[in-house]
Amino acid sequence: MPTAQLSLRATSEQEFSDFELKKHIAGLGFQEVITYSFVDPELMKILDPEISLLTLQNPMSSDQSVMRSNLFPGLIQAVQSNKSRQQDVIRLFELGSVFKLKDNELIQGEVLSGIFWGYADSESWSEPLRQVDFYDVKGFVDYLINLVGVDEVNYRKTTSSILHPGQGADICVGSECVGHFGKLHPAICASIELDDVFLFEIEGDFAHSKKKRVFSPISKFPSVRRDISILIDDSIEVVDVKKIAEDVLGETLVRAIIFDLYQGKGIPESQKSIGLGLTLQSQKGTLKEQEINDLASGVVEALQSKLGATLR
Repeated sequence: MPTAQLSLRATSEQEFSDFELKKHIAGLGFQEVITYSFVDPELMKILDPEISLLTLQNPMSSDQSVMRSNLFPGLIQAVQSNKSRQQDVIRLFELGSVFKLKDNELIQGEVLSGIFWGYADSESWSEPLRQVDFYDVKGFVDYLINLVGVDEVNYRKTTSSILHPGQGADICVGSECVGHFGKLHPAICASIELDDVFLFEIEGDFAHSKKKRVFSPISKFPSVRRDISILIDDSIEVVDVKKIAEDVLGETLVRAIIFDLYQGKGIPESQKSIGLGLTLQSQKGTLKEQEINDLASGVVEALQSKLGATLR
């Protein structure tokens, strides 16, 4: 009889397989769809107005005559189909290939995209029905980023023309944008006859990445929190405030959160009030009151010199 040698398949510590990634997303109530790679040129132009369409030489039909540059045409058509069949809680995702032309060269990539429409949850006696909103899609993106384990991820005001300018964000790792999420632009919603559509798109390489596990000692010394309330110009993004605090405090900073944001009576029209909460902890010893005050003062001075902030 012939003999064969079998070995266990190697698994990567720093990369999710397609199955693992899809399993996590399905666990959040999403259903996977697989849609055509060739789509309607009119719909594709609406959902990616800046792209050069890649036209098929021998299409199956006129509404499947171009290659998709993002996954949104298929996802939106899936929502329309489910809506017409009286579904009111729709969460769909797809992990698939996209095709773009750059300098007359075909570039194929993989992206993870999803869509939210309808109610946030099914009808229940315990909770009133609530429409999906921006924070539902942000919660999913937060979960995925926590899963990936990349520390230097920031959200910035979106540069995507298909997202609502006030309810959209880019996902940035350093200076590189790896995706975006938010509410579909109202003009596009009107053209596709769907209200309040929320989307996300994340590059496949980023979505598959997994941070290598390393041991980090737990401090045996108590932590302490200091809250700082400042006034800054309305055009300054909150992520820049947190970044300055992280740079100043280094390893002493355990957590930085924005716990308050206020604009209105008592605040100049071109400014906003921000409450910044800083949790401090040392690996070497209990932080003394003077050390805490010096650290907090250092953050305030950096915010004043770099952003023109003033204490409230």
